[in-house]
Amino acid sequence: MELLQNFISKKDSAFVFLPRTCLWLVSFLVVSFSMAFASPITPEALSRGGRVSQENQLDEISEVVRPGVSGFIGLGTYYFPHPGQTALESNFGKHEGFAFRQRFAMYFAGPLGKSDFSLGFFWWLERHGFDSEDFLLFPAYGQFSLVRNVQTAGVNLSFKPLAFALSGGIQYSNPEHVASEIYLPESDTLYGFTQAALGPLFGQVVFNENGWTSARGALRLESKEVLGGASHGIKTYLPNIDVAFYRDAKDSIKVKWEQNLFKQILYGEAVGFFPDYGFYSAALKYYPDPSRLVSLEATCFRKEDGDLVFGGGISILMLRLAYNHAGDIENLFGSKGTFVMELSFALGASDGKMFGRNAAKPAPMESSTKTIFEHGSSYKPPKDAGKEEIKEIKATGIRREKVK
Repeated sequence: MELLQNFISKKDSAFVFLPRTCLWLVSFLVVSFSMAFASPITPEALSRGGRVSQENQLDEISEVVRPGVSGFIGLGTYYFPHPGQTALESNFGKHEGFAFRQRFAMYFAGPLGKSDFSLGFFWWLERHGFDSEDFLLFPAYGQFSLVRNVQTAGVNLSFKPLAFALSGGIQYSNPEHVASEIYLPESDTLYGFTQAALGPLFGQVVFNENGWTSARGALRLESKEVLGGASHGIKTYLPNIDVAFYRDAKDSIKVKWEQNLFKQILYGEAVGFFPDYGFYSAALKYYPDPSRLVSLEATCFRKEDGDLVFGGGISILMLRLAYNHAGDIENLFGSKGTFVMELSFALGASDGKMFGRNAAKPAPMESSTKTIFEHGSSYKPPKDAGKEEIKEIKATGIRREKVK
């Protein structure tokens, strides 16, 4: 009997130990695979990272700061378990370390008195680069480290009945630490920008003391319920087209096309640079719900030598996992061939409803979810739902007296 009890005890311990062992084994294999096939990043890519972040921040602001949106908060940071996943390769050899990108964004707006005008403030902050040690707040500032800060801040005035918004602000880039041995020299830079939107039309200009540096124009034709548009129909299938012009770039024109393919849960996206480079990247994005809190993406990225890199990723609330994702290749200094884990969060608000960045519809609330579970996903509430039934009572002339 005692022998049987010892066997059961050991068996239970094995069942507890086995899942943990498998988890550690899978983690070890993933990291090993990432190190074996990872391409090192270059000092040139790190030097270009400031301009990439500046453009990304302006792009996100153009999507978030819109009439009808009352608030937004976003944050994100990459995590790599081993320094070999994002090693740096320079003229001095290969240096193990950690590429990093830490982001924070906030926007809030409120009505001006009792009018339909709203005044908003926004602030985007990013800290990125390469360091010899993994960190959250305080870098090690190693021999081959680069640490840069990029900030964008401004104000927005919007008028919801006309879908009109006017914004302006400044963009500041500060090289916190640059190893002089391998990187190009950097200094603080300051830019100004202004942007305006009227219905589906959007325009943006970035400038410095020497004049304009870039300009963007967009036709955002897709109708979105979260912004007061249609929830279904042909208007939700119209494209979103974005064209950017760069004053000092060889391929001075960037074209981005985004297209709803099915019920605002399946989207296609393509980006190209002209006149010479041509196709740059493409993505197929699936959102189980139009609120965009969860996503599954497949991407294709074209390298400078013409080879195509295929990858993808999945995002679930505050966690994103990806491999060779086109966005990571562009935003993480050209890193390829490695698994990426990012802790990220992005949530907007409008009229008490929550949604992901650039979403088409708000997230289903608790009452909506309960109704779906009770009646099924095909349930449609009646037109007079929510209205109290009013009954008219008429007197018939009968009088009752209390008996004493």
